[in-house]
Amino acid sequence: MHVITTGLKSVFTPEYVSMDGQPDFAGLHCSIEYPIDPQDYPGVWVDFEPEGELSRGGIDDINSYLTNGNNTLTPLYLWRAQGWATYTLAALSSLQRARLHDEIVRVFAFGSDPTVAAFRDTIENNNYLAMNMDFDRIAERGSAATPGTPWGSEEIIYEVTLAMQCVIEFYSTANKDQLFPLDAIQIYGSAENTNTWTEMTLDKNGVVIGPGTPPSDGWQ
Repeated sequence: MHVITTGLKSVFTPEYVSMDGQPDFAGLHCSIEYPIDPQDYPGVWVDFEPEGELSRGGIDDINSYLTNGNNTLTPLYLWRAQGWATYTLAALSSLQRARLHDEIVRVFAFGSDPTVAAFRDTIENNNYLAMNMDFDRIAERGSAATPGTPWGSEEIIYEVTLAMQCVIEFYSTANKDQLFPLDAIQIYGSAENTNTWTEMTLDKNGVVIGPGTPPSDGWQ
């Protein structure tokens, strides 16, 4: 959830200007917690709905990472998950909700627009997670208008939830069970019943960049 929340925050900076030229969504509240204070409205509650299991990728999926200097190999394990990134928009008027809805769709659908490009950049260039988000489909989970606020007033909270499906992969180390930042993965393998080992190097997007050739910026 950190990645999809950070991606949205990177767009709605204090300098953000909406499509109609207004600055009222500058510094928009985006959090994994539901907004409970008046100053957090309008705001976006970010969540992730897992679909299926978090599972190891492949069979006997041990890749080897070449550490700095001493040529020691640390086993890495690939994990995979999929689900829905959800964004619940909360506002104190129907008009405000409609305008915020348009701005969030702008962020999701127009990734080449320099004003909102930071969202996709954050999703696609994360050092720890390889995330493939379906930017071609935006699901709407319905809308609501509920009397009563978390701070005890009788105002109406207007909500609508948008969701996008995504697939996530990451690596963990065998000895520390933690996420591992990668510039590239050094893979060693051998044919069955032989002692002949082959070697290739992939960048973090899975593209072969050479036989045993480290990335230009070095190993992490």
